This record gives sequence, structure tokens and C-alpha cells, in this order.
Amino acid sequence: MQFVHALRARGHEPMVVARRDTSGVPDYSEYSGVPVHRFPFRIALRARDLEEQVRLRVALADLTQRFEPDIVHVFHSGPGVYFQLKTAHVHPAPLVFTLHQTYADSLVDNASVRGRLMRSADWVTACSQSVLDYTRAQLPQIAARSSVLRNSLAMPPIDPTPLPFDPPLLLCLGRVLQQKGFDIALSAFARLIAEFPRARLVVAGDGEAREPLERQASALGVERAVDMVGWVAPDEVPALMSRCTMVVMPSRIEPFGLVALQAAQMARPIVASRVDGLPEVVAQGESGLLVEPEDIDGVAEAMRFLLRHPERATAMGQAARRRAGEVFSWDEHVTAYEALYRRIVAPEHRHN
Repeated sequence: MQFVHALRARGHEPMVVARRDTSGVPDYSEYSGVPVHRFPFRIALRARDLEEQVRLRVALADLTQRFEPDIVHVFHSGPGVYFQLKTAHVHPAPLVFTLHQTYADSLVDNASVRGRLMRSADWVTACSQSVLDYTRAQLPQIAARSSVLRNSLAMPPIDPTPLPFDPPLLLCLGRVLQQKGFDIALSAFARLIAEFPRARLVVAGDGEAREPLERQASALGVERAVDMVGWVAPDEVPALMSRCTMVVMPSRIEPFGLVALQAAQMARPIVASRVDGLPEVVAQGESGLLVEPEDIDGVAEAMRFLLRHPERATAMGQAARRRAGEVFSWDEHVTAYEALYRRIVAPEHRHN
């Protein structure tokens, strides 16, 4: 909601349509004056409930007609995309679609809802050059109406603290899934214990790979040096990072790497895989260290280097914070989207 609130602060009138996956969540609420309407899109599609799907289409069409948007911006390619396509005719408006990941060819072909959405969009933005290049190769027809608008975040309300080295705390943050490579970080961490016996690895997040990770820590004999703290609320992430020495991201798949940006904002050096969008966030040797995917030895050596050279680790963290403010400026991010909206609203830029 940061982006929506920023638009409202600049005089725009945003409205949010989101999906509702569970009971107990209100169909309508307001956040700082922004109306949020929730629909059980996924539930209706999974149940193959045609009557409910028709009801949702009618409700969304009615809401769209009443709101009369100047722009429709689809941020995620979830089940709401189907309903957007089915109701777009009730109030034709320029459409922006933001890509946060890549998709298999079958998910963007002519028969898929994602493919149809991208082909009909007036503009497609991507969170990284990596994502855009891959998608343009799949859909060359969007090349002239697509661009990179990298993810951004407002700077945290707290200032970074000095990096702690006694004891050193290494952080893995995010969904605990196989694609995040936390198992690689854990294996690499186990190779540091002999030299840094007081070091600790903090794993913040939850997911299907948590239990296998706990078993791995036990098998490696480092379970007492690993803290599995579970899910951390977004507003608590800056303080958590500020207690850590570095952030480790040996991801197997990472379209952008928001955690790397959060680490940079808190002046933490980053050890990350050289995969997908991460090299766009982590400047090798400047704001962190990049390692080839699946390279446990490489991750261990990068972590060891930063622990052995506190002054270099501190310098990288400070450089990361400067770069976060310059390359990933929140104000410039919002301004770039404002400029895009104004451009595609002009009749000569409409896509037919």
C-alpha cells in the first residue's frame, strides 16, 4: 500500500481491488482514506462455481462503472486478471500491467489470461531488466510498449546501527522456500563455525522448506547456532536487519530481490547469488558480493571475507545505503509511474 498512499498524497484518487482468500476479512475497508474492495476471486475459480463467478463479474463491473477509472493498473497476475479481462469493456481505460516475475511459455500464450492481458495492455512494466528481457523474448510484440520500472521502497523510519561483529549475526529473510536457497546459506554457515564459534544464523520467515531446514541444521550439527524466528512483520524488518552483520541471499530464483534492497537501506552488506535480477540490486564488490548459483563454497568464502574484514563490510554497507537512495529512490519511482500514467492517457498513445 506504500505506492497507493504515495499516489493519494500527490493528489490522485486511487482505489484498490484485491482478492479475498479467507473468511473473516471484510469485503470493504479503508486504509488512510484509500478504499479497498476485496473479492473471493480465487475461491470462485477453484470451486468452479459458475454462478459465483458471474456474480463477481457483475459486482466488479458495477464497481468499475461507478468509479470510472482513468487508469487500470494490474500489479499482480493472480486470479483477478481473469475478472479484469471479462469486465474491461464496461469502462474502457488505459491498462498498465506490472511483471514481478517471469512465466513459462504456456502461461503467456494466446490462450492464457496472462498472455491476453499483456497483449491488450497499453504498457507493460517489469521489476527488473532481467524480467523484461525474458518476457520480451517470449512476446516480441510488447517491446515497443514496455519498460523497466524497478521496485523501490520508502526509506525506513529508523537509522542503521553499526555492524555487529561480537557476535556476528547473519540473516536470511523471506519465504522459506526451496527457491530462496536458505539450505545453501545453512551449509555455507556450517563451514564458518570453527573460525567464528560465536556466529549465529538468523532465518526469518516461514514456508514449506522450514522443517527440512531444521533437519539440515541438526544434521550439520549447528542447530544451536541457528535461530528460526518465523514470520516477521514488515514494519519490524528494518530493526531486525539493524541487529545483523550481513544479509545472505543465495537464491535460485529472484526476479528482483526486495530483501536485498531492504538490506541496502539499512546499510547491510549483502551476499547474493548472481541470478536473475539480483545483480541489478547488488553491485559486485561495492554494495555486496555476488556468487554463482548453488556455490556453497563461494557463499562461505564471501561470508568469511566480510567477517574477516569488518572495515570492508562496513564500507560496503554504507555504499549499499547510498546506492539505495540514488538508484532506487522512492520519490523517483512514484514520479516515473505518474509520468507513465500521463503518457498513456493521451489518446495518441492508446494501444488497440
